[in-house]
Amino acid sequence: MLVNSKLFKSRLFRAFVGSNVVALGSGTPYLYSYYAPQLLERCNLPISKSSQLALSLNIGSSLLGLFAGIIVDKNPRLACLTGSMFTFLGYFFIDYCYTYQISNILLLSIALTFIGFGSVCGYFAAVKCCTTNFPKYRGTAGAFPVSLYALSGTFFAFLCSKFFGSNMDNVFKFLVIICPLMSFVGFLTLTLVPMPSNFPKTIPNNITEDSIFQPQPSSYELNSIPGTPVLNPTNSTLDDSIDNYANPSTPLHLKSNNISAISTPRLIMPNDDFKAKSLDGPYGNYIESEESKVSGSANVLKTIRKPRFLYHFVILATLQGIGQMYIYSVGFIVKNNLTDDALSSGNYNPDKIQSLQVSILSLMSFTGRLLSGPISDFLVRRIKSQRLWNIVLSSFIMAVAAMKLISHKPKSFGEMDSYSEEIQSSISNISFCSVLFGFSFGVMFGAFPSIIAEAFGSEGFSTIWGVSTSGGIFTVKIFSSLLADELAKNTGIDEQTCTKGSDCYSHTFTIVERSSLFVGILSLLLIYSGYRKLKRSTRG
Repeated sequence: MLVNSKLFKSRLFRAFVGSNVVALGSGTPYLYSYYAPQLLERCNLPISKSSQLALSLNIGSSLLGLFAGIIVDKNPRLACLTGSMFTFLGYFFIDYCYTYQISNILLLSIALTFIGFGSVCGYFAAVKCCTTNFPKYRGTAGAFPVSLYALSGTFFAFLCSKFFGSNMDNVFKFLVIICPLMSFVGFLTLTLVPMPSNFPKTIPNNITEDSIFQPQPSSYELNSIPGTPVLNPTNSTLDDSIDNYANPSTPLHLKSNNISAISTPRLIMPNDDFKAKSLDGPYGNYIESEESKVSGSANVLKTIRKPRFLYHFVILATLQGIGQMYIYSVGFIVKNNLTDDALSSGNYNPDKIQSLQVSILSLMSFTGRLLSGPISDFLVRRIKSQRLWNIVLSSFIMAVAAMKLISHKPKSFGEMDSYSEEIQSSISNISFCSVLFGFSFGVMFGAFPSIIAEAFGSEGFSTIWGVSTSGGIFTVKIFSSLLADELAKNTGIDEQTCTKGSDCYSHTFTIVERSSLFVGILSLLLIYSGYRKLKRSTRG
């Protein structure tokens, strides 16, 4: 019996619109840098605690992502309801602590963990519905919630700055209401729409191995925001046969022959009935290595013991930690460049400046992820090179951003004749560095999933990718702690914030600069190693 065409399209449209509303409302974890300085100040918490709060947000969106995936697999609507409840509780606790000036770091950490977990519950459900309901246009349909999630920080930063200004109490009350409501929309609208009986359930015969293993989907469709896992549709031959979305920070993934528990990403994978051997390699197509033909779990254990895996792990963890540290801490950096005189003059609104930085980072991260696809395809198809050049580019851009951030030394902070000009110069410098950090972070996360798949094969990729990204949890904590300790050290006894400009954080970003250069050089060594390996195989 054929499904009524109008009813079918209506349900698809409702689920699609609902998914995008949910995705837009779920992307607020990256709004943290907008309100973090005011939250710590209001709750009388030392700035050294900022790294602990940032870690809590990461725990919710990364380590608890496995449980979010399980809920989505059971029922996307239930996941949206769960996300709505946890998001409400998270922002309610934050608003409560802010209103009554409660200096309870444990309660704030729990609240941010709830926000991180609630966000991925809704986001997982949104992406799954779009990619499952539109199997023929999976990339295009899934790009909408992925993009809206990435732009959510810009959207809410603009709204809050426009309507509430520096009144953070109203900002939190707004988030307590609007974010859970947007997730709840998914509870009312999201559904996996059954396909009509005349819709093909298996891969058509005219689809070849080459049409499945295309570099473009792995470049475009794997782009997503750090801390935002994407899921693999389950129990469907078609879904198992076509590419799924990737997430830079998803937990480990357990996979059976027929059922995929949502969690970590995987690139374009064939199912058990369609074993392809041609993969899109660093120099074009190559034959899959023997190590990728073993069973998933065996390949994972074999892979993580390889020195080559350790190199990739270190590169990804370092860049992930640097990028997220800057994203979470840019609000503090803005305040470090605004003296008490600047704030009292009324010419500079720190909340609006922080909102601007959040918007820049969000837009540039999205742009970097989007452009990493064409860049990768150009490298592989046109000039027969390796995708790792994306990571070299990302590493050196981060190094330049760190160097530029600390190179700006105001000549006369205290002199009124150049006072306004110097402040404006400092803010412009931070904005430029936000462009560089955001873009390089996006390029890195847009390119790395396909790099990992090419380096270690398709079998067990989900678990390998999950292990690869787990290092970011620790590096974010390390870099955030470095910055927090330096800011605390440079803050006077009677001061709430260090206002010495780049002198407040010069040591931290010197380490960031050197770390970025180190992983850039490490990436070049991997490229050289791949080139030599290809040359030997060609001779053989």
